[in-house]
Order: sequence, then structure tokens, then C-alpha cells
Amino acid sequence: MAKLTFLGTGGSVLTKERMCAGILFEDKLLDVGFGVLTNLVRLGKKLDSINDVYISHTHSDHVGDFTGLVWAMAMDRRTKPLRVVSSSSTAAALERILELQSTPYAWVKFDIGFVRPEDVNVKALRRSMILRIWPIDSKQSEAILSTSETQPSLRGFQNSQMDATC
Repeated sequence: MAKLTFLGTGGSVLTKERMCAGILFEDKLLDVGFGVLTNLVRLGKKLDSINDVYISHTHSDHVGDFTGLVWAMAMDRRTKPLRVVSSSSTAAALERILELQSTPYAWVKFDIGFVRPEDVNVKALRRSMILRIWPIDSKQSEAILSTSETQPSLRGFQNSQMDATC
């Protein structure tokens, strides 16, 4: 069974107990809100094991730790590419954010490839995603997943809704 880890489930503001949006599913990170990078480090997650980052939209509670994640990966001497799946407008905003925050590209030794959701193999992703979630413990931010071909589609994750207000 695959493992889903909720790194942040709070609203748009950090609290002592809750971080902003972020879910880890195998080698995929879904949103990188404020506090998500901290929780990845606390869990001992090797940042090099993350291959894809899916960004739903550009509100700071969903992208607040994006630059920090890129910088931390660079500091860990990452060399393999990082794929960022988002709408075209979100990709442009993320590239601009990296630029505005003076990302030192000279020491970022990996490519950051921005792709649109419709260019990702959604059928394969759907087979490996969530059907049922059973909480392990109310204090843990993990869930156990089972997969099935009767899975709901990911149509809601298409480009038209990627920039929805949340």
C-alpha cells in the first residue's frame, strides 16, 4: 500500500499545530505551503527523493515554501531534475518568485522543468492515487491508501481549475 503524508492541512496562516497546504505521496509533493519544508525535514525525508511537485495555485499558503524547497535541494547538492506540474500562469509566477527572491542559480545544479497537468500521464497517476483514506492515529498526519481502477477521475485537477481561489 502506498503512503500519504499530510505535511500541512491548515488554512492560510501557520499555527503551532498546523502548517499550510502540503501532501507527500510517494515521490510527489502536492503543494508547498508555509511550514511544509520544516515538516519534511522533521520527518527526515530526503529531499532528493521528491521528483515531482504539483502546485494547485499561487496563493502563498500553497507556494510559500517553494523557494525554500528549491534552495534546500540545492544545498543538498541535488543534480537530478525537478518536475513542477502546474498551470502555465502558475509556472510563470513561480519562476518570477524564484527570480524576485534572488535564487542563486549558479549553485542550483538541477533543472526545474515546468509542465502542465494535461502533459502528465494522468491515467498512471490516477491508478496510484487515493480511493480510501484510513487515519492511523489522530495525532499523526499519515494515512494508508488503497488503490483501485474504480478511482474517481482527476478532472478537477485539470488546467481550468488549477488557479481556483482556495
